[in-house]
Amino acid sequence: MIKRNKYILAYSIVFWIGVIVGVILFSVSFQKVPIEMYGLRANYFSPTIDPAYYTPGLYDTGIGFYFILFPSVKQYIVDSKVTVINLNL
Repeated sequence: MIKRNKYILAYSIVFWIGVIVGVILFSVSFQKVPIEMYGLRANYFSPTIDPAYYTPGLYDTGIGFYFILFPSVKQYIVDSKVTVINLNL
């Protein structure tokens, strides 16, 4: 009976360690794109970038991926008439 309890204890410890590692890996696989940004998904291990862009939100990118962030706000410069004086005549 004691030998059986040792096996049950060993298997339960291995099981719970596996559950904890799984939860940690699952939680690390999520990435966030902040408001007013776009994201491109890139891979840590190989130089690849996903061509699809991501809008603000929380995404399951997977383990080994991260976002390259770009601003999504468009800024326009209104050009009025500029007077230029050239002194080197």
